[in-house]
Amino acid sequence: MVSGSYGVFVSLFSFITVDPPTRNAAAWQALWTGRVVILCPLTDAPIPKPSQTQTLCVGHQTLTYINKTKIMKINIIILGLATICSSCALKFKIAYQTKDIQRNQDQGLSKIILDIEELADKRKEDFSNSILFTNGTHAKYNGKAVLINSENHYKRPAQQISRMVVNHLNIRNSFKKVVKDKKDSADYYITGTLTKLYGIQDFSMSSALYVGTTGASSDEMTNGQIIIEIADLKIYDKNNQIKKDIGTFKKEYEGYLWNGGIWSCIYINVNSKLKEYISELITIIELEIKKME
Repeated sequence: MVSGSYGVFVSLFSFITVDPPTRNAAAWQALWTGRVVILCPLTDAPIPKPSQTQTLCVGHQTLTYINKTKIMKINIIILGLATICSSCALKFKIAYQTKDIQRNQDQGLSKIILDIEELADKRKEDFSNSILFTNGTHAKYNGKAVLINSENHYKRPAQQISRMVVNHLNIRNSFKKVVKDKKDSADYYITGTLTKLYGIQDFSMSSALYVGTTGASSDEMTNGQIIIEIADLKIYDKNNQIKKDIGTFKKEYEGYLWNGGIWSCIYINVNSKLKEYISELITIIELEIKKME
């Protein structure tokens, strides 16, 4: 066990950086597991500024170390392998399971080729989204520790959502074919603007501790909110004439969300609600185009 102001357990092989002990360094209690490390300063001594560092290579292991020193002060830091990766801007994929999507038995649209143009992305223009663009996954909101679907871990979300709409529609099989960004070859095409992909939920220390002590994710639920909104939805025909101005389709999901004690749970929850959102949006699209035929 290394004393000092930093310590990280990693699963598999990775390099970690720690500060060497100094006279004024706080004593640490650390619980090491296969997923996370929990660091607790055990005294009121100030943590010194790093002067020099040591780099260690740690292999896969499970080690428990508990300092018997009486706990005087606790500031717990949860650092898991995923959190380490998050500092390197690990990208989280926007996707969901499609095996349970039911095929449409109505063949009324089966001769139509539909194109989905890639969504424009104007989320940055809405100040209420700013928390997602200025923070990491762990943030403070109204004085509380929360998890957010930080933009740091997305890569071109509007593009990914557009692809998921196409994929979902093709599995649903209502249309002859659904393509992306090929409006010249389609009977109808759809445009829109992504204005909300917002996820926030309360951080749970108990879930993080559960992961730390068992190595397994928690089943705990914490209160949260997910908002998804696409604006300026329009359906065009092959002559570039607007056939239907759907406008804005917005859904808000509030309540208890799964909190597994890992940073990615908020992204998983957003993906889950995105599936519900796209399913409802597709129902609207099918009904509107059916009226045109």
